[in-house]
Amino acid sequence: AWCLVRGMLAAESSRGARGVRSRFICLASLVLGLSLANHHLTGVLMVPAAIAGLTFSALSTRLVAPIRLMGICVVMVLAGLCVYALIPIRGVVEPSMILGRVETIGDFMWLVSAKVYQKSIGSGWTQAGDLGGAAFLVAEQVGIGMAVLSFGGFYFAVRIRKARACGVFVLVAAATSVGGRMMLQFDRTNPDVMGYLLVVLVLLVTAITALAAALHGLAGQRRWLRGSAVLAIALFVCFSISVHVPTTVSLCKRGDGVRRSQTALRELGAAGIPPGSVAVTTLYATSFLTWYGRVVEGERPDVRHVPLAFVGYRGEAAVLVQTWPDLAPIVRSYLVSGALPASEMASLSQDRHVYVEPDPFLEKGHIQYLEPAGIFMAYSPEPVAMRDVMSAADESAADIDDLLARHGVALAEPQTRRFVLWWLYNRALVLARRGYTAGALRAARQALAVAPGVPELVELVKRLESNPDPVDDPTPFIP
Repeated sequence: AWCLVRGMLAAESSRGARGVRSRFICLASLVLGLSLANHHLTGVLMVPAAIAGLTFSALSTRLVAPIRLMGICVVMVLAGLCVYALIPIRGVVEPSMILGRVETIGDFMWLVSAKVYQKSIGSGWTQAGDLGGAAFLVAEQVGIGMAVLSFGGFYFAVRIRKARACGVFVLVAAATSVGGRMMLQFDRTNPDVMGYLLVVLVLLVTAITALAAALHGLAGQRRWLRGSAVLAIALFVCFSISVHVPTTVSLCKRGDGVRRSQTALRELGAAGIPPGSVAVTTLYATSFLTWYGRVVEGERPDVRHVPLAFVGYRGEAAVLVQTWPDLAPIVRSYLVSGALPASEMASLSQDRHVYVEPDPFLEKGHIQYLEPAGIFMAYSPEPVAMRDVMSAADESAADIDDLLARHGVALAEPQTRRFVLWWLYNRALVLARRGYTAGALRAARQALAVAPGVPELVELVKRLESNPDPVDDPTPFIP
């Protein structure tokens, strides 16, 4: 955005500056290539705005050698895209940082096109709340007052002749960025939301700057009025920023609570299980945590990790089977049926420790083989006696109490809090289905301490308090 605005303003200042515009357009093309290689949706959403702005700029001052300039821009975009070479290079070394294996052009295109995430694209157009939700989140980040000021900036940027091309670019870019966000299901607790909207925040700041410049120009020769207009906007912006300063300072003093919480969760998970174990994770968050600990931090290379959330990624099942051939039956069965085979899991646990993350959708055949073990449920080769389930659940629940007490700061972060909530919720349902009512109630109350008032958890507690029998059908308690 800065490259394009800088180039268009230079071209408007004098006829001899058209070459400056061309150089900045080339630089913007390189940055666009890097943007496409980082997050192609965000980059693509800027293209219509760039075309619109450059078209208005070219109408007032012609481009220098447009055909040659276009060719150079294509080369610069391709140069930025060269960082994609990291994917096949990094995927063929061990340990691979790539989820799955990129061996063909088809694998590469599947990965870089984010095919696995495209299941949510398109639903947002039919949800009226998405536009309001996105607009509210932007206003919440910059403040209502600054959001209102930005509209004045858009207006003046489009009305003033010398700034018109820049105004069109910023206005169209803001519209396409918000519109692109509407293509996806809106979820305020997902930190990626602000990643999609970060461009909008930058453009609003640009619009406010345009407003200050416009007021400065409208004041004419009255220096006191020019200074007052710019100073008033600057003070208002500083006031809006200062509102967030106490929160920022508090977070800095607390340190990285989220990272401490993730470390503790890994200690309760794959980092704490015996050598040679098999760890089956079902949630995306746990799968990423365990994968990160093993691949990035080098933790527990002796643990076989089966991330069910990633098995559907192209090539990932083949990588798992080739790395650990003894896991082939459960991996292939999951691919075919979409469920873990209870008999195969019991057979696998006869000569090694097997752990599976609690999941309310586990088939009934699994429940009798499970006992709590930190984040996971330990899988046994034969049905577990209730007294062993009760003892393991109580011991594990004490560790969870300690975790929640030591890392309460991290639970203020929405994504971490939601992960801990969902994990405890699943644990409560598995224990309720097993018939250990006291353990299920304790897990449910731990979850309600993280997020009070969750309707399904409240109903589960009422059901267990009024009827201690096993919960055969978890459907009424699943959101």
